[in-house]
Amino acid sequence: FLLQPFVNYNFGKTGTFLTSAPIATANWRTGDWVVPLGGGLGQIFKLFGKQAVSATLQAYYNVVHPQDLGPEWQIRFSLAFLFPK
Repeated sequence: FLLQPFVNYNFGKTGTFLTSAPIATANWRTGDWVVPLGGGLGQIFKLFGKQAVSATLQAYYNVVHPQDLGPEWQIRFSLAFLFPK
């Protein structure tokens, strides 16, 4: 099982935004769940003067995770090249 809800809040036309997109997973056979809680900050900017890019840095604490297995924290960095029409 995998569930990835997301929320986003944009700060006007500054290109800065708050985001949260945790990835909750479950193994039905073992009953193990991973449920993260957190979010991060992002910025849209132009690279080399032309190419639009979205960069985000997010941190999540796994409030539910298997005992003695898997991480307690997740850190996610993403870089997405944007091609608007």
